Amino acid sequence: MKRARSPDEQDSSRAVDICGDVLVEFEGEAEGLRVSSHVLCLASPVFLAMLTSGMCEEKTKRVEVAASIGNREQFEQFYGFLLPAKALGQRLGRDNVDGVLAFSDYYQVSELKEACEEFLLRVSASLDRLLQAERHGIPRQRQRCLEHISASPTVDLSKLEAHPKLLLEVARVSQQRLLECRQGFKHKVEQLAPGRAQLSAKEVIEAFEEHFPLEHPNVARREAALREIAKLIQGLPP
Repeated sequence: MKRARSPDEQDSSRAVDICGDVLVEFEGEAEGLRVSSHVLCLASPVFLAMLTSGMCEEKTKRVEVAASIGNREQFEQFYGFLLPAKALGQRLGRDNVDGVLAFSDYYQVSELKEACEEFLLRVSASLDRLLQAERHGIPRQRQRCLEHISASPTVDLSKLEAHPKLLLEVARVSQQRLLECRQGFKHKVEQLAPGRAQLSAKEVIEAFEEHFPLEHPNVARREAALREIAKLIQGLPP
């Protein structure tokens, strides 16, 4: 005859049902993670649809996570931000922001995704960060990284071969910076010239260096512009 459960055992069982009623399984990993469907549904419209709309996840109480989205450790970090009490002690950092961003984007937890972008805006911009911003749709970080790369002549753009749209945007921003430099240079020369017979070669070169610095992103165009001013300063006093 089956023994009746004590009140403490019944309370414990109910707690498990509420707090760990869904098993999240991860591609390529043996161990899953038990989580609360209530927490997931309150935080994410994607989980709400999965677990309340007659989909297989609702029937089996299992959610499968592809390796392309993330792993168990990253999901556990993400889930920690969803728990009402635990979230108070959670902090985004370099060690967890990538995984938390990936899951908050995929499961549409918008406030957490925005927090990830805020953190990344304080981290050094790079080509990898640009690709991440493009993949997860964080526009301010994307624009910041675009501008950084367009101003950095030493960045290897080979990673963008598979992303022609991004490569085109880098070229566009670089071209825009060049036009701004040329306009600034022209304005500077015009400021120096009024009321004078001619500029000195030194003044023209200084104006050029101000608007076409050595770290200018497009070396070829900088050199072409340099050849143009070489003609301009011929015959000018030093």
